[in-house]
Amino acid sequence: MFGLFKSDKPSVGSILFRGTMPGRPEEFEYLAGHGIEIRPGKPSDGLQWSLRLSHPQWGAAEIAAFKKQATPSAPLVQMSSGLTNDERAAIAGAGHGIALRCAAARKTVLRDRKNFLRFAGAVMGEDGLAVVDHVSARFWSPRGLRDELSHDADLDIEGVFTIHAVSDDGENRTWAHTHGLAELGAYDFDILRPPVEFPADIWRALAFAIAEGNLPRDAARFELAQPGGKIRMVPVERFNKEAPPAWTALRDTHDPGHNTNRSVVCEPAGRVSGMFRSGAIPSRFLSSPIDENAVFAFSSAATDLMADRARNTVGVFASLFEEFRDIELPCAVKIGYVVDGGGPTDREHLWFQVHTIEEGGAAVDATLLNSPFHVAHLRAGERGRHSLEGLSDWAIMTPAGAITPRALGPARTVRENRDEIKAAVAQTEKE
Repeated sequence: MFGLFKSDKPSVGSILFRGTMPGRPEEFEYLAGHGIEIRPGKPSDGLQWSLRLSHPQWGAAEIAAFKKQATPSAPLVQMSSGLTNDERAAIAGAGHGIALRCAAARKTVLRDRKNFLRFAGAVMGEDGLAVVDHVSARFWSPRGLRDELSHDADLDIEGVFTIHAVSDDGENRTWAHTHGLAELGAYDFDILRPPVEFPADIWRALAFAIAEGNLPRDAARFELAQPGGKIRMVPVERFNKEAPPAWTALRDTHDPGHNTNRSVVCEPAGRVSGMFRSGAIPSRFLSSPIDENAVFAFSSAATDLMADRARNTVGVFASLFEEFRDIELPCAVKIGYVVDGGGPTDREHLWFQVHTIEEGGAAVDATLLNSPFHVAHLRAGERGRHSLEGLSDWAIMTPAGAITPRALGPARTVRENRDEIKAAVAQTEKE
């Protein structure tokens, strides 16, 4: 189960700063204020200097200033997901980076990568422009990093890979693909012509299935979602040979990083209109608007991981609930109730609209939003007190997207545009 997350490989990245000259080693003495012990590192021909770091909870790390400095290319920054335009502009001003390497203290990627971010946040201080995770090619802006470090939950699966989106006109996407899963020992995947409104659960469901080993790189058929969400994974080498030129032209067919340890999400093998389908045809399900009622496939193990993150971020949810109370954004929690006649792990997960949260986050006053199938004592539309012991998810709906345990970015957008969003929500309620 999730063998992909078991790893003793170090986490590697860099913290980007303005200017072309890295600070001197003694300028990083402020790290002691974070409980970090600092010692001189080993000299090396390629380094200006290095420092060895250790923390009682985070483990061991090393920071270094290389003699030859390199910063991310502009196209790489522009393609990367999870950044605002302002954040991309700030990263463009980077002139140097401080390299960071963290030992795998926990031997579990989701925990070790979180400790990497803790070290990176300390090194970044108030002057850093971004953190680059070199394994996943993911950028963390200062605000995004603060959001992630505001709680102690393990990193979410979306934190170990990144999504690059390419468009032909600046708006419509022609090619979206991941980086980071192959570096963990699995493979990355491509989706061609995804719609602009693209549920995050698609990326998560595919990534979890790959991480669990349930979705081989050449899987002939896999049910990603219901209804209509059957797919096939075609190794990129085969896709480049078999797919029609109109499809292969949408993606890079030359760079080795885009043509090894990678598959393209395609139509499942079989017959169409009485004729055998040959070649590789990109998934029609994923290149069309996704039904808002579509249900994506998550295993019990994946659901448990997401539930752990939800429970460990309930304090974040409570804080955001109070922060945005005056805007009257819809807030909801998903709670797993034991089904009638079932055992402790046999649960039906139900969504409730939250009216108030008890101090300490132990329970909510909420109204059930959907009709249970196997929990007879609960009925849709009923309001009451519900313990959060069985919490498996939470969400705050905003015009900028849903704030969830996995996506805190929309909260930053709401803060930056508070008056406009408050007015828009009020107008919607009047209509």
